[in-house]
Amino acid sequence: MGKLHTVEPIAVVYRWYAWYLLAYSTVKNDYRTYKLIRMRNAEIVDAVFTKEHKNAEIILRDNDKQTPQKLTEITVRCKSEARSRVIEYLKGKTICEYENGDCDMTLYVIENEHFWFGTLLSLGDWIEITAPEHIRHRVLEASKKIVSLYQKL
Repeated sequence: MGKLHTVEPIAVVYRWYAWYLLAYSTVKNDYRTYKLIRMRNAEIVDAVFTKEHKNAEIILRDNDKQTPQKLTEITVRCKSEARSRVIEYLKGKTICEYENGDCDMTLYVIENEHFWFGTLLSLGDWIEITAPEHIRHRVLEASKKIVSLYQKL
């Protein structure tokens, strides 16, 4: 069973590919983000907040400055069929467009997160990672493992 933790909820936010509760922890005397999917038996209690809280956007911006996430820039060649998905799911920015509708895009990812990697794999041959080389290699190795599962059939 997980630990019981009482917090002062500020907002529910979508970050890092998941929904979080931004809340003030009276135990830690600090703002924290709690992944909603990990919560069990959450209850709303009738309690008075211990302090006045700033706007959620200000709190998040301040916390991000204190513990910035290291982002990795990835460049992809994107077929036109995948363009909207790369923009929507990976916040891709177009850097070069081709006459056939394909484009080159940049996206920034947090390397120790997993959602973006699965999304890249799900796009199959609609995208090709052109840089950096270590991400190309990571996709290649993951793809080889997937193929090996089906070559046994």
